[in-house]
Amino acid sequence: MDQFEGKTAVITGAASGIGKALAERFAQEKMQVVLADIEEDALEKTVESLRQYQHRVIGVKTDVLVEESIKELYAKAIEEYGNIHILCNNAGIGANSGNKPIWEIDKDDWERLMGVNYQGVLTGIQTFLPHMVEHGEEGHVLTTVSMAGLLPGAGTYGVSKHSVMALTEALRRDLISRQTKINTSVLCPGFVDTNIDKSERNRPSYLGDARETTNEIGAEIMSAMLRQGKKPDEIAKIVLEAIKRTFFIFYLILPGMIPSGLTLTIYYQEKRYLRIQRRKWQNSFLLERMERNIRPMVDISDKLVLPCGVQIKNRICKGAMTEGLADEQNRATFKHVNLYDRWSSGGAGILLTGNVQVDHRYLERPGNVVIEGKQTNEQLSRLTSYAEAGTKNNTHLWMQISHAGRQTPASVSETPVAPSDVQLQMPGAQFGKPRPLTHEEILDIIQRFSHCASIAKDTGFTGVQYMEHMDI
Repeated sequence: MDQFEGKTAVITGAASGIGKALAERFAQEKMQVVLADIEEDALEKTVESLRQYQHRVIGVKTDVLVEESIKELYAKAIEEYGNIHILCNNAGIGANSGNKPIWEIDKDDWERLMGVNYQGVLTGIQTFLPHMVEHGEEGHVLTTVSMAGLLPGAGTYGVSKHSVMALTEALRRDLISRQTKINTSVLCPGFVDTNIDKSERNRPSYLGDARETTNEIGAEIMSAMLRQGKKPDEIAKIVLEAIKRTFFIFYLILPGMIPSGLTLTIYYQEKRYLRIQRRKWQNSFLLERMERNIRPMVDISDKLVLPCGVQIKNRICKGAMTEGLADEQNRATFKHVNLYDRWSSGGAGILLTGNVQVDHRYLERPGNVVIEGKQTNEQLSRLTSYAEAGTKNNTHLWMQISHAGRQTPASVSETPVAPSDVQLQMPGAQFGKPRPLTHEEILDIIQRFSHCASIAKDTGFTGVQYMEHMDI
């Protein structure tokens, strides 16, 4: 779905957090937006804030625990705007059971958690989907789940989110098998700066008084982690992209949240058939978006064609790592040849070299290769051997061209140069106070980079990467 203007979106839990950010984003796309939330005051404020920008929005107080309330939301949305195109099942609450084991959690706590996080989503689907399928226009159902819906554990909250994940998987298969124009996605964020840790503030009166936390320290830690998380508007931007590109599952997490070795089952659509893969994540990652529709996943063995027309044999790149293998005259040595011969035999598509400096006075560390001024035949021969070793097996070898700037160690130069005299402060490292560059020196450095790149090309390197440390 890539056309939003004039279409209608319904969002539950829209008065704050991710729901509010989604409402703002859809309104900016010139959609008609129906905001639903149980928190009436916050809902009115959100609606008013959007209307001041001439957006077409209405607010409907909605308790997703109550079927009739969701049906009333549906009726008002239809009455106001006609066809519904996007349904965001975003309303959700956190658990307040502390460290209690599953068997000690009160029934009414279970009922509220599952009622909001699972039954509310199911009722929303049952209420809106018949209409969305019947009118025959493109549409999308987005359900906010959580990383807790993919990972083991997470107590009662994890149970509720795993349930929603399974529900949406089933919905997706039904939508595909019936050849509808409706896509569905799940958003599985890690920590996001929302008020989900304060869910008890909205406990309906018919479920009794709000519960006090049984684990104050744990609650404080959770609140602190949420405040450190992604901002809702960042999430909303990614959601819009995902809807446009029909991603099924997309999520943001913090490093270390996913246990090493965790196996996830991945579904994606190819020629109207669902393919299934199982991937084992060996380490954690910051952002991962799995594409499950229209296009098959990209394999790391696939060729990559750059905008300039250059073709890389696969998607594997060895990053630049400082080497310190140059001789006392900062020339390439047989050690570079041996090292890059091994790396090019390893199968990578691109190898990035370590720092090759443009000025011998300002090194990142002793042992950097330096290219400056006219090169002797000996220097050119060494660089050619270096390039030949690194370009075996149709491997690209790109030279990282550098000027250390203020990151020049004091052992190399007590007075480095930089754009300003601000000294680099890094724990355990010693760097001198830099001297600001003159205009003439800046022009000289530019020329040095250009000269180094030219030598790299002439000696057989297939590309260059500019790297400077002056503004670190």
